[in-house]
Order: sequence, then structure tokens, then C-alpha cells
Amino acid sequence: MAAGVLWGGQGMGDYRRFHEEISRIATAFQAMWDELATSEAMLSRGVKDRHVPDVADLEAEAERQARVTMMGDGLEADLAKAVGAFGDAVTRLRQTFDDPVEPTSLKRILGWTTKWSGQRSGQNRTGIEPVKQLLDVGNAFYTLLDKERVALMMGRYRFERGLLDLADHRRELVRGLMGEDLSKPDAVGRTEGLFRLMNGITDRMNASVMTLNILRHKVLFDTGDLLAVHQALWQRDPPLQGLLPYSVPVAGVFAESAWRASGAGQAKRAAQQAFADRFLPKAETDPVSVTDGSEPGEVTAVTSASDGRWRMPHWPFGGYLRS
Repeated sequence: MAAGVLWGGQGMGDYRRFHEEISRIATAFQAMWDELATSEAMLSRGVKDRHVPDVADLEAEAERQARVTMMGDGLEADLAKAVGAFGDAVTRLRQTFDDPVEPTSLKRILGWTTKWSGQRSGQNRTGIEPVKQLLDVGNAFYTLLDKERVALMMGRYRFERGLLDLADHRRELVRGLMGEDLSKPDAVGRTEGLFRLMNGITDRMNASVMTLNILRHKVLFDTGDLLAVHQALWQRDPPLQGLLPYSVPVAGVFAESAWRASGAGQAKRAAQQAFADRFLPKAETDPVSVTDGSEPGEVTAVTSASDGRWRMPHWPFGGYLRS
């Protein structure tokens, strides 16, 4: 998986390969929706025309649902593999930065061969590229998983609504069959069989939503760990301000998550605590607070006792970070 290779410094070629892998997964999701749409069409036709599928129809539907189940299992495996590769890359990065706030370790990892001069040399920039690339990948992966999670939830909602309609029509269909054509008692059984198949689809979709939620949070926290390394680099050595003019959108995701989960009265305090606990060395930095800013969509972070500020232009919900 390309996410794991990014640490090797291969650059944008690896990122493109990773993006292609994610696109392949998204295409597989679409194929699964196409199969499910065929099932929906079959159900709608049966309910509208009071048509009881014959054995061949039910067998074809069972095969289709088997394919859907295999697709779902394969997608979960692919996504888990991609998440694992990304997490491994983050872990290697953190292990390589044995002590990310120890100056000599920083200089060794970043490839500094001379005393720090404060200049932005190309050599000094190369050491931070893996951090930047992995942050890019983490944000892109998180966005993809969130998009697919929402799509899956919407699809599940449509299916569950259709199942409720089908339950009503099934009762009518069974009553009609029992009263009109007792020579075909197997028709009732076939209708029940189809209904069980559709309930199976809903179970499959529920499981997929759960899996996507787990993977989504795994990526989010791996990216947060990476941001902690980035923040430690930034805070401990002021000359690094010249090296890291890099926005970190995922920082806002943590604050936004705390903001939403804590309720209106505790949102500010929860966001403050989330950032202070996860990203800021206690001995070096005062607690962080989140306030409304005059420039929506931007963040200013005080990263040391000095007045130096770090602007992050991709803040998800606006506001400033201040010490």
C-alpha cells in the first residue's frame, strides 16, 4: 500500500498510487450499490404488481446477495488494509522520532549536518516531507471514509424505508394469495424467502456502516498522532517556524469533534481540553482555548512563550487558537 511507502520519501508518485487504490475501493462501493439497486427494482415491481417471484427469480436474487456480501467483505478487508498501512507509517515515523522534543534527535532525523542557522535550505526541508505527505494522505483518507459512511447510511435508510413498505404490501399479498389461489401455497413461502433476503441486506449494510465508523476513527487518531509529532517539532525549536509553514486541517477535526460531542454549554471547554491533552507539552504551553475569530476559516496558534503565531488556513469551522 502506497501509504506505507510514503515514509520512504518517494514523493507524489506514491501519493498518486495511494489515491488510485482508494479510487478502486470507491468504484467497488459503486458496484455494490448497482447490485442493491437491482434488488430494489425487483422488490418495487413485485409490490406494485403483486407479483410473487418464482423460484428462478429467488435463486438469482440469492446469488446477487451473495455477491453483495462478498463485495462488502472485500471492501472491509481493503479498507482495513489501507488503514493498517497508514497506521504503520505513522508508527514508524513516531519510532524514528525517538524523542521528538530532544534537539539533537531532531537535528539527526532532519538531516542537519551543520549547526542550525535558521535558513530554509532544501536539505533541511527534506526531513519534514514525510510528515507533510502523511498528513495529506490522512486527511484525504478520512474524507473518503466519511463520504462513503454517509453514502452507506443514506442507502441503509432507503432500504429500511423500503422494507417497511414491503412489510405492509407483503401482508396484503399474503392475504390475497390465501384468498384467491390456494393452489400455489409455495407462493407465500417464496415471498417470505424474499423478505428474509432483504432483511439480510439491511444487516449487511448495518455491519458495513459500523466497520466504516471504526476505520474512520482509526484514521482520525493516527493522523492526530502524526500531528502531535508535527506540533512538537514546531513548539520546541522556534527556528523551525521557517521550516513548517504548513497548514494542518485535521487539527480542526479534533476540535470540531469535541465541540459537537460536548453539548452547547461545555463545547469551548471540551475543545480546549482536547487540544491541550493531545497536542501540547504541559510544561511548555498554557492551556489552549478556542474562540470565535474575525477571519472565518483561519486559525492562529501561539506555539511558544513568544508572540510568534502559526496560521492554519483550512480550519473546518472558523475561530482562533490562542494560548
